[in-house]
Amino acid sequence: MSVKHIFLALLTEGDLHGYELKQHYDQLLLHETQLNFGQVYSTLLRLERDRLISLRENGGADKKIYAITELGRRELYHWLMEPGKESMVLYDELSFKLAAMQVLSSGGFLQMIAEYKKLLISQMQRLTKKKLETPKEQLGPYLLLERSILKLEADIRWADRCLELLQRGDET
Repeated sequence: MSVKHIFLALLTEGDLHGYELKQHYDQLLLHETQLNFGQVYSTLLRLERDRLISLRENGGADKKIYAITELGRRELYHWLMEPGKESMVLYDELSFKLAAMQVLSSGGFLQMIAEYKKLLISQMQRLTKKKLETPKEQLGPYLLLERSILKLEADIRWADRCLELLQRGDET
């Protein structure tokens, strides 16, 4: 995930100080991921060093106000226009558990997949509720929720398939 690019996007709407950037970031990503202040200020230092933002003025009480530069706008535009790289599912925690599956009995593996499915369902219910509360006019957050829910649905179907295979005793 690119905190740098989210900050640049937020700064296109106006100059902000670090605390405001953190608040807007947390809101934009629906409070699912929250930045710590160390990450906020280290990202701002790198953006300033790379001349993608500038220190605009002192906002009083030692608050530094940041503004996006023209170079920052070009960087943001190029990032937004790239389709992006999808993370490989083969390298998440569950994938490593699947690779090490032979150390579990099929009953233990069945239990792990059943618990995983419960977790997925709980996440999907929470995100569906959040989606219903999100105005469709907030297109970015709404589409983010829609994407996450569809991915969870696919993972639930996969878990169902695993449970079916394990209950039948198949190894394929």
